[in-house]
Amino acid sequence: MPYFYIIIKDVKLNFNFKIRDQAKTSLLLKFFWIIIVATSVLISTPIVFYFYSGFSPRRKAFETYYVNFPSCRMSSF
Repeated sequence: MPYFYIIIKDVKLNFNFKIRDQAKTSLLLKFFWIIIVATSVLISTPIVFYFYSGFSPRRKAFETYYVNFPSCRMSSF
């Protein structure tokens, strides 16, 4: 916890160097962390679904159109 507090304090000090208003700085810091969390969730969600739920869109399309298609089932493999 103190390690993260030091990082946040350092970011606040860097923002204070550019913007002198403390309230504007904390609001900017909140938006900064919200944007980081939102982008990481948006990036990681399709990856998690693709690798861990067993649903691969490419494999699903292959099973639907090639394996279960009647002419392919009747042809000799």
